[in-house]
Amino acid sequence: LFQDGAVLQREKPAPVWGKATPGKEVTISFAGQTKKAVTDPSGRWQVALDPLTTSAEGRTLTATEAGSPAKEVKNILVGEVWLGSGQSNMEWTVSNTTPENKAVAAKGPVPLLRLFQVPKKVSNMRQETVEAKWTEANPQTVNNFSAVGYFFGKFLTEELNVPVGIIHSSW
Repeated sequence: LFQDGAVLQREKPAPVWGKATPGKEVTISFAGQTKKAVTDPSGRWQVALDPLTTSAEGRTLTATEAGSPAKEVKNILVGEVWLGSGQSNMEWTVSNTTPENKAVAAKGPVPLLRLFQVPKKVSNMRQETVEAKWTEANPQTVNNFSAVGYFFGKFLTEELNVPVGIIHSSW
């Protein structure tokens, strides 16, 4: 989830986590905050950013493992983050909706809306990573996204006038 174009939750402590060399200190910097953690024996670490204020300004999160170059995650917004999950009703894509709904989605970008599509993958084991990325909501990116997720996110951006990130994970 921590990659270019992400949305972080506003007004709540925002967890940030990852993996690094076991026993090393990791420093996270974002929105004027700096937090530190030491990785556990498996290399996992987690910090909690203090509650963030809403921001439609794309900012950079920096993660630095002691003794290594910093890694940057760019263009992060702060707003509402929602998980869309379910079965066929949530899975139904924008491209499968009515001509009227397709026309609404084709009108243009929704600048404050970011989408994250979790791919379908069968596994009997917990997955540490997911091969997906945040995308801006525009006519080229929404057709294969959940119609419920897209229209809900679009509605929220219009009603609240804040960035919205929709994570779609259904099957």
